[in-house]
Amino acid sequence: MSIIKKFRFMIIIMIVIPMLVIFSVIFLYSYKELENKMIENSRISMKQAQRSIQSIVEETEYLSLSMLIDDNIQSLCKQYALENTMLDSAKRSLYVSMQDAVKSKSYIDSISISYNNEVLFQYGNKVYKEDGAFEEQASAMGGKAFWTRAYELAFQENASDSHYVISYIRAFMDVSRFNHVIGMQRISVKEEEIAQVYMALVSDNGSEAFIVDEEGNILSSPNREMICARLQDMYPEMEKVLHSEEGFFKSKGNHSGMLVIYQNIEGTEWKLVQTIPERVILASSKSLFLFMLLAIALLIIFSIIFSGIENHTIIQPVYNLSRELAKVRDGNFDVHISAASKDEIGYLTEACEEMLKRIKELIDKVYVSQIKEKESAYKALEAQINPHFLYNVLDSIHWAAVKQKDWEVSDRIEALSELFRHVLNQGDSITTIRAEMKYLQNYLYLLKNKFAGRIRICVDVDEQFLDCKIVKLVLQSLVENAIQHGMEEKEGMGNISVWAERKEENLYLHVEDDGMGADEKEIRRMIYGHEDMEEGAFALKNIHDRIQMQFGKEYGLIFESMINVGTVVTVKIPYKTERECGNEIDDCG
Repeated sequence: MSIIKKFRFMIIIMIVIPMLVIFSVIFLYSYKELENKMIENSRISMKQAQRSIQSIVEETEYLSLSMLIDDNIQSLCKQYALENTMLDSAKRSLYVSMQDAVKSKSYIDSISISYNNEVLFQYGNKVYKEDGAFEEQASAMGGKAFWTRAYELAFQENASDSHYVISYIRAFMDVSRFNHVIGMQRISVKEEEIAQVYMALVSDNGSEAFIVDEEGNILSSPNREMICARLQDMYPEMEKVLHSEEGFFKSKGNHSGMLVIYQNIEGTEWKLVQTIPERVILASSKSLFLFMLLAIALLIIFSIIFSGIENHTIIQPVYNLSRELAKVRDGNFDVHISAASKDEIGYLTEACEEMLKRIKELIDKVYVSQIKEKESAYKALEAQINPHFLYNVLDSIHWAAVKQKDWEVSDRIEALSELFRHVLNQGDSITTIRAEMKYLQNYLYLLKNKFAGRIRICVDVDEQFLDCKIVKLVLQSLVENAIQHGMEEKEGMGNISVWAERKEENLYLHVEDDGMGADEKEIRRMIYGHEDMEEGAFALKNIHDRIQMQFGKEYGLIFESMINVGTVVTVKIPYKTERECGNEIDDCG
C-alpha cells in the first residue's frame, strides 16, 4: 500500500471514527464535566480570596496582640482619669505607633480603646461611645478576643456617612493584677474592603458571594441588602453550610436551581459562600454541544483537503531530502536541497543543507588553522627574544653604572629592567595588582623629570586588594594614556589619581585625571565597537578586549569623560585574592 493510501486510511481510522465516538461521550457527560470544572475554578478563586481574607484576619489579630503588650496602652488604661503630661505623652506615643502599624492597611476603619463605654483613645473614624454589649462580652471572656457580626458605626464627624464594619474585640487585662479588666480594645475592619477581595466570584450571570459566620449571620456581601441578614431566613436549604468546613451541593433557592459552593476561612469560624444558577451551566453545555458539532464538520472537511495536498507538502519533500542525503553517505558534500515550504520540513531541509556546507567549510579550514597556529607560535617565540635580550643588556649596564658609582643612572636602568621583567612575566598574561603597582611606580620614576612640577600623581590602593589577579600592563597603560591625551596640552598643574574599591564580588580600579577630556560617545564607540580607531582608543580597546578574553564579557573598561573637565577610566575585574589586610598604600607625588 502506498504512503498516500496509508495516510488516508489512518486519518479515517485514527481521527474521524474516534472523534465521533468521543463526541458522543462528551455530549452525554458535558453537563457534568462543565459543572465539575465550574466548581474547580470557583474553588481556586475562593482559595485565593480565602488566603487574602485570612491575611487580613491574621494581621488584625497580630495588631491586637501588639497593642496588648504596649506599655503606653497599659499606662493609658490605668491613668485615664488623670489629666497629666504623662497621659498626654502616652497618647501621643500610641498615636505615632498606630500610624506606623496601620499605614499600609487600608482595610482598617478605626481603632478604639475604651473603659465602661467611655472612649480613652481613638484612631481613624471616631465614635462618641462604644457598644456596651461588646464590652460586657469582652469582660466575660477574660481577655480572649472575638470577631463581631457586621454592624454600622455612628461617627462623630458625619453620622450620615456610617458604613458596615466587622470588629475584633478583646478586654485589656492589667499585667500586674490577675483577672482585672482595665479597658477594651476594638479594631474595626471595613466590610467593603473585605467584599472587594472576593468580588471576582460575583458576575453578571446571577452568581452571588458572601461571608457567613458560625451562627448564620451574613457578615459581608457585595449585595448590600444581604448584610446583617440570617442565612437560614434567606436560604433555608443552605443551613448545611454551617455544619461542615467545605463542599458543594445543589439547592432550589428562590424557586430556581443553583449550585452552592462554600469554603471555610482558616483561623475563623467564617465561611465564604458562592451561588451559581443552574442556567449558567446549561448555557455553557449548549455552547459546547454546538462547538463539537462544528468541530466534527470541520474535521471531516479538512481531512479530505489534507489528504489531497499531503503528497506535495510532506511526502515529496521527505523523498527529496532522503535522496540527497544518500549522496552524502557516499562522500559527496556538493549537494543542493531545495526547500519550497516554510514549515518544519522546510526548516529541516534548510538546516541539513546549511549543516553540510558548514561541515565542508570546517574541513577546508582545519588545514589553514593548523598553519596559522604554527605561525602564531613562531611569532610569540620571536616576540620574547627581544625583551630577553634587552633585559640582559640593561642588567649589564646597571652593574657597570654601579661600578662607576653613578647611582642615578643605576636606579633608572634598574627601573627600566623591572619594566622588561614585568612585560615578560615568564610568558604569563595574568599578574597581580601588587606587580602592576610596582610596574607603575617604575614607569613614573623614569618619567619624573619629564613631568615634574606639571603633573601630580596620587596612588591610593588598599593593601587588601594587592593580591587580586589582573591582566598585566593595564594600570601603566591607562596612566600613560591619561598623560599623553589628557595632560600634554593642559596649562598649569594636572592631577592623576589611581584608586580602587570593591563592590560585592567585583573590584573596580579607577584612573582619574582633570585633563582636557575627550568625546565620551566617540571613544566608547571605538572601544566597544569593531571599526578602526585612533592610537589612544586602540590602547584602551586592547586593554578592554584582553580583560574580556580573560574574565568574561561582563568585565572590561568603563570610560567616562567630559571636555575640559577630565576623564575617569574604570577597570572592572572579578575580586580573586587570598589575603585580606587593612593597610593602605598612599604614594602621592
